[in-house]
Amino acid sequence: PRFLVNVADLVCLEMGLLVWTGANRTTTFIIKKHVDASMTGFVSFEKRDYHDFKKQISNEMKPLFETIRTQCLALDENVVEDVRMHRIVFGKSMTFRWFADVKPDADKIVVKIQKSRKETPQVFEIQNNDQVSELMCLITSAFKQIS
Repeated sequence: PRFLVNVADLVCLEMGLLVWTGANRTTTFIIKKHVDASMTGFVSFEKRDYHDFKKQISNEMKPLFETIRTQCLALDENVVEDVRMHRIVFGKSMTFRWFADVKPDADKIVVKIQKSRKETPQVFEIQNNDQVSELMCLITSAFKQIS
C-alpha cells in the first residue's frame, strides 16, 4: 500500500527509515525513493511489510514467531497486522484495538496481551512451541474481549 503523509509529521530514525505518528500509533516506513528538497511538503512511500520484518528474527525463533503470527491472523478475517520497527501488533478491524503485541528477541518471543484499554497488558516470554497453545488461548480470549 502507498501512503501520502505530511513531511512535518515524519521523524528520521536513520538513513532510509522514517517514523510517522498518527491516530495514537507509530508506524515505521522505509523510504524507497529520494526525497527532493523542492517537494511541496509531502512524500509518498511504501509501508514496511512482514517479509522485510522477518529478516531481523533469529533463525531459531523464526518458526515459533511464524506459528504465533499465523494463529493470530487466523482468529478472524478482520484481524489487522501492523508491522512496526521491532515488533508486530495485531488489532481488531480498522479501529485497531490491539490485542497482541509480538516482539522477537534472540532466544525468546515477548508477547503482550491486552484485553481492554483500561487493563495493564499481560506480558509473556515464549521460548518453545510447547507454550504456544496456552498463549493462543489467552490471545483468543483477548481478541474476543477487546472493544
